[in-house]
Amino acid sequence: MTVAEEPTEEIVDWLNSIDVLGRTVSSLLPEEYDMVVQISHEESEGSLPPELARELTQVLRMHTSTPEDIWLCVWEGWGEWQLFSEARPCAPLARGITWFRNALKARQTQPRDEPTNRLLIPNREYRVFRGDVDDVAGSFIRGLHHQSASMWWPDDRAWFVATEVAAESTFVGCANGCGEQLVASLGNQVEADTLWIGT
Repeated sequence: MTVAEEPTEEIVDWLNSIDVLGRTVSSLLPEEYDMVVQISHEESEGSLPPELARELTQVLRMHTSTPEDIWLCVWEGWGEWQLFSEARPCAPLARGITWFRNALKARQTQPRDEPTNRLLIPNREYRVFRGDVDDVAGSFIRGLHHQSASMWWPDDRAWFVATEVAAESTFVGCANGCGEQLVASLGNQVEADTLWIGT
């Protein structure tokens, strides 16, 4: 995985439509998606559980041309960063530095210096990482508590996933075909009365 030092101005502008205090699902996502799917995880507030993340990414990887290039944003307020020593070089990414990768799966960790990456949007500050879709199931903080990324999306922006810090749900903005497949695959995890066509 790569730690992105600074997102481009274009990405910041794209994300500035997000309003985490807006009190509507559509305010948690960029505005361009055809469908929003709400995935419930009442046992895990503010974090997508790893087993559910793996189910979700099995579908999402089929609906992007860039599953190996995922942006991951973690709310600054979680603190206690889980940083990994088993780094491997990856392809250069704009404004990024090489950091960590395979240890997310191996879970063999060792703290390292904290990255200086930041993303500011209204009412939230995030650390920014880049990895592949399999990295999503990893935890981003130290300790026994699992903490998922707060927002993540592929570089082609085919979909967007958001788990707000106090929410017991994760929201996926995507095309209709992707959303329908998520509903079929995740079944009882999907909140049927919060499924929107058009936002």
